[in-house]
Amino acid sequence: MRYKTLIIILLAFFTISMIGSVSDSNAQGYIQLLNGKERRFTNATLEGLFINYEPENKVGKTKKLNKFDAFSLNYDDGKTDILYSPDTTFEDDPSVAEVQDYVMGEKFALNYYKAHPRFIASQLYFGFYAGYFSSLLGVYGAAAIPVYAIGADRFGPEMPTSETEGWNESASFVSGYEKVMRKKKTTNSLIGGAIGFTVGITTLAVILND
Repeated sequence: MRYKTLIIILLAFFTISMIGSVSDSNAQGYIQLLNGKERRFTNATLEGLFINYEPENKVGKTKKLNKFDAFSLNYDDGKTDILYSPDTTFEDDPSVAEVQDYVMGEKFALNYYKAHPRFIASQLYFGFYAGYFSSLLGVYGAAAIPVYAIGADRFGPEMPTSETEGWNESASFVSGYEKVMRKKKTTNSLIGGAIGFTVGITTLAVILND
């Protein structure tokens, strides 16, 4: 009789554990940020103006995120909670659909950039030589680097229409895509330019001191 009771208790404990495990897995998902990036979570709760979430693979560690930095909470079971809402006091405030397209454009650009490292390499390469040759002007040449970077972002990678069929007809999607591409190209051009300028000014100093 004692063994039967023990078995029943163990089965009940196992069942409760399984239910808790299923509940936790259903709570998993990611926070879709307004900048196109994502943050995976094991658990997330909305408390006032903040999202308290437990990052994936970091058990027991809780982080806090401003609600207004996020577009939605997306759960692995398919459920989505939209956090963004337009400000009704402004007539031109974008709708949920427009912001969703914009975020999707940013998201696509981030993934596309990551999948095509040649863009990063070419931007660092040309930025390097722009910085290197500007060093011939001495310390004053440093001012040419941001000028080059700002000008370079006008010629970002064109949107691949074959991979964005349907989306590329949305002005919001295109705006989100172009924003990320410009920012990435400007950043890489500045990094390449700074490295090139440092190499150039160092080489010039060595030559002049010989």
